[in-house]
Amino acid sequence: MRKLYLAIAFSVICGTLWSQAVSTSQVSGTVQDSSGAAVPTANVTFRQIETGQVRSVLTGNDGTYLISNLPIGPYRMEVAREGFATFVQTGIVLNVNTNPTLNATLKVGGVNEQVMVQSEALAVETHSSGVGQVISHQEVAELPLNAREPTQLILLAGNATTQGTVANDLNSNKNFPTITLSVAGGNGNQISFSLDGGTANNPFNGLNQPLPFPDALQEFKVETSSVGAQTGQHASASVTVATRSGTNSLHGNLFEYTRNYLFNGRSATALVRDSLKQNQFGGTIGGAIIKNRLFFFGGEQSTIKKSNPANSQGYSMTPAMLNGDFSVIASTQCQPKQITLAAPFVNNVIPKSLMDPIALNIAKLLPTDQVNQCGLVNYATGGNQQQYQIPIKIDYTINAKHSMFGRYMLSNNDTPLFYDASNPLFTGSTTGQKNKIHSVVLGETWVVSPKVISSAHIAMNRGVNPRFIPAFKTPADFGIPISAFIPAQMNLSVTNGFTLAGGASNPGYFNTLDYSASEDITIIKGKHQTQLGGQYIRAYMHAQNTRGVNGNLNFTGQYSTVGGTASLGYADFVTGQLNAFGQGRPFYDNDKSDYYGLYVQDAWRVSSHLSINLGVRFEPYLPQRNTDGYVEAFSMSNFLAGKTGTPPVSSPVLTPPAGLIFPGDQGYPPNNQYNNRANHWLPRIGVVWDPFGDGKTSIRASYGLLYDTPHLFFYTRVSNNPPWGATLTRSGGPFPLSNPWAGYPGGDPYKQNTGTAKSYGFFPTSGVYAVSDPNLGSPQINTWNLSIQRQVGKWLISGSYLGNHTAHLWSSRELNPQIYIPGNCTAGQYGLTAPGPCSSTSANNTAARRLLTLANPTWGPWYSTIAYLDAGATSSYNGMILSAQHRMSNNFSMLANWTYSHCLADPSTTELTGPSYVDPNNRSADRSNCSSDHRQQVNISGVLTTPTVHNRLLGLLTNGWQAAPIFHWSTGNLTTVTYGTDVALTGAGNQRAQQILPNVYTANRSITNYLNINAFLSPAAAPAGVYASTRPFTVSGPNVMNIDLAFSRNFRIRERHTMQFRAEAFNLPNSVMFGPPTGALNSANFGRLTPQIQSSAPGSTSTARIMQFAIKYAF
Repeated sequence: MRKLYLAIAFSVICGTLWSQAVSTSQVSGTVQDSSGAAVPTANVTFRQIETGQVRSVLTGNDGTYLISNLPIGPYRMEVAREGFATFVQTGIVLNVNTNPTLNATLKVGGVNEQVMVQSEALAVETHSSGVGQVISHQEVAELPLNAREPTQLILLAGNATTQGTVANDLNSNKNFPTITLSVAGGNGNQISFSLDGGTANNPFNGLNQPLPFPDALQEFKVETSSVGAQTGQHASASVTVATRSGTNSLHGNLFEYTRNYLFNGRSATALVRDSLKQNQFGGTIGGAIIKNRLFFFGGEQSTIKKSNPANSQGYSMTPAMLNGDFSVIASTQCQPKQITLAAPFVNNVIPKSLMDPIALNIAKLLPTDQVNQCGLVNYATGGNQQQYQIPIKIDYTINAKHSMFGRYMLSNNDTPLFYDASNPLFTGSTTGQKNKIHSVVLGETWVVSPKVISSAHIAMNRGVNPRFIPAFKTPADFGIPISAFIPAQMNLSVTNGFTLAGGASNPGYFNTLDYSASEDITIIKGKHQTQLGGQYIRAYMHAQNTRGVNGNLNFTGQYSTVGGTASLGYADFVTGQLNAFGQGRPFYDNDKSDYYGLYVQDAWRVSSHLSINLGVRFEPYLPQRNTDGYVEAFSMSNFLAGKTGTPPVSSPVLTPPAGLIFPGDQGYPPNNQYNNRANHWLPRIGVVWDPFGDGKTSIRASYGLLYDTPHLFFYTRVSNNPPWGATLTRSGGPFPLSNPWAGYPGGDPYKQNTGTAKSYGFFPTSGVYAVSDPNLGSPQINTWNLSIQRQVGKWLISGSYLGNHTAHLWSSRELNPQIYIPGNCTAGQYGLTAPGPCSSTSANNTAARRLLTLANPTWGPWYSTIAYLDAGATSSYNGMILSAQHRMSNNFSMLANWTYSHCLADPSTTELTGPSYVDPNNRSADRSNCSSDHRQQVNISGVLTTPTVHNRLLGLLTNGWQAAPIFHWSTGNLTTVTYGTDVALTGAGNQRAQQILPNVYTANRSITNYLNINAFLSPAAAPAGVYASTRPFTVSGPNVMNIDLAFSRNFRIRERHTMQFRAEAFNLPNSVMFGPPTGALNSANFGRLTPQIQSSAPGSTSTARIMQFAIKYAF
């Protein structure tokens, strides 16, 4: 079967070699005489004003015409026929992926006579069935964009939020900075991005590759819900982006944008003003090398950012704690509720004789400049950054039938380390990056005949993304006997205290490469416009990660407090009692994937009032392949039978534990991690009705079936499984800090396994695994919509209903949970060393109560947690969008929309990091609001200019002023209230707190006390073995409102030369926008609101108003 797919790919690429370009826009309409009769064989000509490119077609017997694959931009339309005056329409602007209807009425006269019509209104969509919004170049260039990042303008289209459900690991210091967007309830990496016809999705995480800076970007279109059959790969939306091109006129600009902390507002939580200084400068130039034939465009933008934000907060140990006095830190002065230390400690005092010397040596390195008795520390983290981007594009019109283009873009991001060696808290918040993305697209359009057009493209994206960290110490430097795989790094976490390194604070690299080729053929025959074509993408990812390779030391306070509540981690830390400990080997993930999509789409114009779109797409699911063979699965039947699998090819000398299976074993796919799914036929159907036949009103309805293609990093945890990553977790201590491997058979299992890269590790007992169903399929999305558009004067008014249902979402559950056993047991039962409750938190007991150990005591101890991925989750979205748009005329343009929607979903995941839901036997108990659910959103943006006054003196005062605001309002972000500890004694994480009062909010909803802690059952009162019935994502933070404003004035220096002075304000009123309250009951910050970043721009760290000033010279 794979040979068949390769043959298809070869044919697509071969077709691409002789015709490469992409569809951009098309127009259609009807030509009639004054009586309303059709005028056949009239010559309809469209001339691109800026490049001189001309396309012509004759009308059919019914007077209709259609011209496809027109480059975007301004046009002049001419309609001529013997016996009639020539019809001329100007002011036409074709946008990317739009399908306007432009009708013409001919009057009797000579062809040398002209009837002129000026168009300023937006065109109604009378062809496409999807719901979309074009963001024009004027909006891109003039609206205030924080960090000049155009991706955030997608939010202006409505039904999009920045709170996508992508795991944080996918949009972090592993990739080029971008933002995560959820459209119509989809996951944040389910958007298909296309730049100049080439794929622009990062294979690593499915998010977008860098887009051109605003002055180099022509425009883009966001489209969702039942898009045409030519669109595939990702399911929730498509974003089509076009780079600017050269024209017959030399044009370009020079610009510099600057920020200085002196003009910024002050964050509500910052003790001192920030020190931000930022400069963005560059320019563009475009023109003709050969008039009407060969054009060039190029640009460069550099960003230099220097910042030392003082808004980072951490916790250190106070002198009182170092002396054993925990009376203050355990009081309500520092905790939501009074905490009492357990025996043998009296009056919340720990004798120095019981303190661990290793812990005290670590504590000596913590900062001492605390601002209160709780150990709060404010410190400045560096925000320095340097970026540059260089796009270059060449367009060549070979002749009337052939045109081609080539575009190259280099995007570079350098985030250096900022580290104060005297403050180890930096190790948990500082990493360095050096990202470099190369992007190339080549294309050609071949007009075979006025009725047959071929367009295709080939593209390549290459990303290099290394990550590095500040130097600290290893555990061995403090006398902790842990084998270190990397130098100068240590992971340590204290609940409600301090953190050293951890998470993504480790060195590594995450490099990608993808090639793509596509072919699109348009055939016009009678009333049918048929499109057919295909797309092929080959993607690679090469990643190396060192997460947890020097051990993860976790202290919760569970063993030193009355009731065992995990809230005061300091007490366990100073007494050297680890709650959990884990370690793994450096792991390597080298993957590749093939994507194929073939389609045919027919637009049938049944009459002047009705069009029907029918299409189908063939999109087989071919799972990615690990080129090193680091793949395995788990078979419960083999485990119960005690059957071991064939040793993996990469480690033939090892004997795997029973239950693991590898390629070649029965039940495992022979070549892939998953079985291929070839029978993916995706129908699309749409109806477009123009009730008056004048192109000013459309009623559209459509249905489409789509599949979503997973990103490569999703499976990375599989390559981290034993024997390759050999991750091992010990939970349910206490384990001594002086020897975390105490009690583990054979001691430190990594001591003899610190070899060079790719030395194949071992199968440890209590191994941590992430495995999948070998028959896993890709997510399936059914979408439908109903949309009404009407042109009212120069306004375009729209109302749309969008709905979708997603099946086969990927969701993981715990395959080896701890089973709660009620009652009391004798010593020796379930790992107990003394009589007591059958279920406790001790390491021996939690391991003995795991499902696999109970089922097979011989092989069960080889397994700890097993995250098992299946495709059983679902989601649904229903939304209404009302919008009004006015193209620039009468000195203003405007786009306004209101979205009312609701998204429901089972828990799902975009990275196989662990269980997605709490109860492994009841996924539906976690079905609730989507994390991205915002019931209402309002977006208003526009550009307003002052009228031109011809009086010279008055004009000096009033001409050239311009204001461009963006207003956004939405309901608040959602969160979940959790216990923060394992009250059910099942080892499940994120156990939700049981709600016992109907209203969870306090009467005054203050910043520090937004939630009523008494509305939830306390961890101490929660029954063991029972999960709460409270649903996730049911607690909302405050509504969010933001206003950004650009205010500028243009001065005309000479003909076609202008100078613009510009001031921009982000968060103009300097209002505080809060995220959801802290939801962990065991947190000292429970119910406290935290200011959220006021901008969706990548890398933004400010919660206050930011001012930006600019000067632009344009010619």
